[in-house]
Amino acid sequence: MTDAIDDVGFLTSSPVRARLLQTIDEAGWCATPDLRRQIDASRTTIGRHLDALERHGYVSYDPTRTAYEVTARGTVVAGELSTLMTTMTTVERLRPVLQWLPDGVLDFELDHLAGAEIITGDRHDPYAPVNRHVAVLQETTTFRCLLPWSGLTHLRKLSESITDDRSYELVVSANVADTVRSDDRYEHVLAALIESDSVSLFVSDDEIEYFLGIYDELVHIGVKDDRGFPRALVESESDVVMDWAENSYAEHREAFRPLE
Repeated sequence: MTDAIDDVGFLTSSPVRARLLQTIDEAGWCATPDLRRQIDASRTTIGRHLDALERHGYVSYDPTRTAYEVTARGTVVAGELSTLMTTMTTVERLRPVLQWLPDGVLDFELDHLAGAEIITGDRHDPYAPVNRHVAVLQETTTFRCLLPWSGLTHLRKLSESITDDRSYELVVSANVADTVRSDDRYEHVLAALIESDSVSLFVSDDEIEYFLGIYDELVHIGVKDDRGFPRALVESESDVVMDWAENSYAEHREAFRPLE
């Protein structure tokens, strides 16, 4: 195990070293001048790292081509390294979401979120995640969601987007249900939603820990901080994420009861 950890450290401790291995692997073989054109490093630095890669058995020098090629060991490691780099890049992009999402919620490979869009609020647009959700909502024909929190503006926008050819199903947490039923500001909006044939409203007896929105062709996963402030929204069109969302939504269905 120690040797394996040392090898991982050897490859990942230098961006130049990792880039050299990946570049040679993708090309099949590369001469030193070609590597210098593709990698932003001095000739001395590149030469030093090539020597280190050769000592560790990841590349070998072919004097007939005057070029470096990847060994069988290097090919396997380069592929795994590429996967690791993709995963780490995705995890870093998802940091604003993962920070507030309960552990174990995303029970699929995070690589499926590599192409997802991450919407976060800033001082110029603190409600960017909510605004993005509202924008997508107004363009979709079917919408289902698990709603752990809500605001008057969000529900008003929802009621304004109701048409006969749309179908909305909202499942709110018990605290949201208590708020919209007891706060007079929600009275007219709630009445419009309940009276509409296009909207179905439910309360979940299970705790809802994150926002889940399922639209025609995409999924939203939203999180809030400890103060209840929306922090980030993931928008994905991945089939794997859609399957996960469908299953997650179905798991809550037994706890649904109509909101009256």
